[in-house]
Amino acid sequence: MTLLKRIMIVSCLGLPLLATAQSKSVPYTSALANDADWTVVNANDDAKTWEADNTASDFSGTGFSSGIKYSWNSSQAADDWYISPAITLEAGKEYKIKYWFKTGGYIEKCTLYCADANTTEALAAGTVIDDKNGKFQTATLSAGVFTPETSGDYHFAFYAHSDKDMYYMYVTGFSIAENVFAPGAPTDITVTPGADNALSATLSWTLPTVDNDGAPLPEGYTVNNVKIYRDDVLVATLDGGATTWTDTAEAGLTPGKHLYEVQVTINDAQSARAGVTSSWIGPIVAQNIPWDAAIANMTETDFNDFYTELIGDVSTLTGSYGWQRSSSSYNGNEIILSCASNKRADNWLVLPKLVFPEAGVYKLSLNGKYSNYDVNEVVLDFYLGSEKTIENLSAGLKGTIERMPTAYVDRELYFRVSEAGEYYPALYASGKTGSSDLCIKSMKIEKSFETCSQPTDLTVTDADGTVTISWTNPATNNMGTALSGNLSKIEILRGEELIETITDEARLAAGAEVSTTDTPAGNGVFTYTVRPYFDGHEASGTPATVTSPWIGDPTQTLPYTTNFGTQTERSLFTAVGMSGNEGTWTLSNDGAELETPTGDGNTRTLNDLLMTPPFDLDEAYYKVTVSLKGGKEAFPIKFGLVADGDENHILVNPQTLPMTGYVMSSKEIYLKADAAGKYRLGILAEGEIANCANIFITHLEVREQPVTPAVATDLTVTVDPEDIYSATVTWKNPATCNIPNVVPAITKVEILRDDELLATVTEGLVAGEMSSYTDTGVGAEHPGKHNYEVKAYTGENTASYNHPKVLSPWIGDAVKAPYEPENFQDFETVAVTGTRTWSINSYGYAYFWGTSTPINAWLFSPLMQVEKGAEYEISITPYLMSEYYDPASFKAFIGNAATNDAMTTEVGTLTGSQILTEAEPFTFTVRGVDADEPAATAEGEGDTATAFSVPAGNICVGFYANELGECYVRNFKFIQTVFPVNPPSGITEIEAAADGDATYYNLQGIRVLNPQGGIYIRVKDGRSQKVIIRK
Repeated sequence: MTLLKRIMIVSCLGLPLLATAQSKSVPYTSALANDADWTVVNANDDAKTWEADNTASDFSGTGFSSGIKYSWNSSQAADDWYISPAITLEAGKEYKIKYWFKTGGYIEKCTLYCADANTTEALAAGTVIDDKNGKFQTATLSAGVFTPETSGDYHFAFYAHSDKDMYYMYVTGFSIAENVFAPGAPTDITVTPGADNALSATLSWTLPTVDNDGAPLPEGYTVNNVKIYRDDVLVATLDGGATTWTDTAEAGLTPGKHLYEVQVTINDAQSARAGVTSSWIGPIVAQNIPWDAAIANMTETDFNDFYTELIGDVSTLTGSYGWQRSSSSYNGNEIILSCASNKRADNWLVLPKLVFPEAGVYKLSLNGKYSNYDVNEVVLDFYLGSEKTIENLSAGLKGTIERMPTAYVDRELYFRVSEAGEYYPALYASGKTGSSDLCIKSMKIEKSFETCSQPTDLTVTDADGTVTISWTNPATNNMGTALSGNLSKIEILRGEELIETITDEARLAAGAEVSTTDTPAGNGVFTYTVRPYFDGHEASGTPATVTSPWIGDPTQTLPYTTNFGTQTERSLFTAVGMSGNEGTWTLSNDGAELETPTGDGNTRTLNDLLMTPPFDLDEAYYKVTVSLKGGKEAFPIKFGLVADGDENHILVNPQTLPMTGYVMSSKEIYLKADAAGKYRLGILAEGEIANCANIFITHLEVREQPVTPAVATDLTVTVDPEDIYSATVTWKNPATCNIPNVVPAITKVEILRDDELLATVTEGLVAGEMSSYTDTGVGAEHPGKHNYEVKAYTGENTASYNHPKVLSPWIGDAVKAPYEPENFQDFETVAVTGTRTWSINSYGYAYFWGTSTPINAWLFSPLMQVEKGAEYEISITPYLMSEYYDPASFKAFIGNAATNDAMTTEVGTLTGSQILTEAEPFTFTVRGVDADEPAATAEGEGDTATAFSVPAGNICVGFYANELGECYVRNFKFIQTVFPVNPPSGITEIEAAADGDATYYNLQGIRVLNPQGGIYIRVKDGRSQKVIIRK
């Protein structure tokens, strides 16, 4: 959960929250999100509460881009507060509180409280300002009023108390101000121009019936007056009930489009203005410059009144084609030249007459595009004439507008007017058309100035770190004619830094060839901009820039990657013709390309090397990743390292890479640097080739590749019968690594026992050979089974996963009673036939199942020690995982080893017929007798026997399953219930039952309240003894 800056979970909700800031004065506003002065209280301490929400779309239409949000809890009702800082209010004043509220599609409950304290207890007992109970799926502005009886500090709080499993609620834009009445603004404002272009306009509107918060106006309200503004100038004040007014020349109305605004005064309080821009009013007259076509707001009437299409003799764009206004929900309003395939344009669009106040330079600005990629040969020219006739306009060509692409783009055309006056601008489209329409989104004409065009022939060269920038000064102006004088200055920039300003006259001459030098600090590629000025105005068009080759030391750091996308990257590469010719590798934004013969019968011998910038390499392996295509499979390319400075460009340890034809693919190559030094990566196309595609490389990456060996194999753990306390771990060292065809040097092997480092082996490690390690004495200190793992290293590198692990056999003495394992991890499973056997997991149970064929497998306990003269109770609980499963039975045996043949005495049959909560344990008793007795013997009648005599020593209990169905087992126990006549060392007494007046502890020092059979420490009368309690 994303929390706000400060969240307090209050255990005692009656305690005041700590003050964090001075009290606020009125008026006060907060968007609520990320406002440290507000406090969250998660009263029910669940996982959901108020949180900041910076997703602007959640608060669309509110004027705020963030707020707070409460997310539902599926199991608990909301009980969450968002509490304001202290806000100082005056007694007797009425304050208006406003906020925006929104919900998802569920019923939500949220109450806004006010109180003079910031505890949830005080707020809940305070004044309800507003109460929400419902769905508000669109943001709603809510308002309430509050009049304090005493002056002081007050707190407001949003209390979320929706039912559980609802949805979201959002709040933003909390504000409080003195409640000063303000009426709502007039609505439904319309402007109707006079008929037949009469210089008049009739306005109409609807008077408000609500205040500015949407509440009904007070009863008996009075409309004092209505004010009319034209272009932000008050032009009329009307009596209160007026809903219409006519504007005329007598009121100052002039021809044109005007912004009209209406404002109403009610109960001496003014509303906000509400306005609308009219269409053209009055007779059509020449419009002033600067002029904006305002296409976005253009109506069909506007277009028909002010724009005229003239159709030339050869035009076939007639009828529904040609110049017209277009409007769509996708592109909005546009002026378009509607075209069709295989037609011809000879169509003029005459714009409104404009007043050019003085002779001089003006600028036409367009934003437009072609609607699709269909071939369209239309040329768009700009003309200026005194009459709306083709004959007159044709004599006033001012220039050709650069062709536009299929995405909106800005175009500019500068032109000169020789004499002030009123003129018709016109766009003239000519040429063969396709289906692509010419679309104009905006169009303006404004006063401008003469300036120069951009410099040409811009170049940059390097000589030992000194850069020479050369260019030709512009000789033409922004209208395409000769400059009327010399440049006023030239600025030279390196990147964004101004490094020189040229002001001497000789170097400012129009058309002069000029150069300058620069010595940049550091290494790299530098971009230079030459920025000329004429008459104090910067050159028109896109500034002229040039990028230098690499300056300084070109050595790059690893890892290195390039997509050839910048001049900086490309400048670091070198193409070499190994046969004495110039290198024919070419580089561009698309990558590196080598031209190959593609025609039938054409054969060419290639010997072309492309080298990267140099790298400082250690003695190590390096991975090269390359994306390439072209060539043919029978013509591999060589990759190798080239020692920097080697004039013969010999590839060291080259590797070959077959080409992939027309399919782009990514390949990996590994190269070795035999000694540390500075090297370049060389890519060599060498040999005779014919009839194939050009070779392309679009991506290249070089990085050091540490040698990481594969994982060890053949891991085993064995226990020597002569030394049951030690285990020998044996494995095969890996002979491969992450680099193809490289045999790793195995420098160390880590041995882990039960996920903890046991030992590190560093000697005698040969790749591909067997190694071993003996874990001496582990069975004496930690008897049982153990997980062993081995990790092979080269240096400090090892595989990140899949290291071999193996569970050992039992190590050490057999287990002693009491033995009550948490799970069956000490047990062993053996399949008699097939591969299916018992399953053991770490959740405390083992199980088997057979649906089509019976399982045939054993589950063996670890060896368990039995003393002569002692008795032991062994139990296990069989059960069904679900009552819907078919129950299965299995048999219990006693033997002296975990093998099929050693299971000599059958104990009984167990059936998992009940679920775990109803299942009963299967229990039997074993008694230790002389060790020379041949085997376990039953004490009882046949299948009813529950006690067995076994030779003193080690026993194993086996559970044999050979049925369909499934069964689970839990809670294996091996408990000593009767002890030999001679107690073990340290035992001072044998008790039939616990002494109620004594305190008992187990051998780990933990108090036992109800001790059963076993060995305990008894404390009584200040004296402690080790005792045995019989079961």
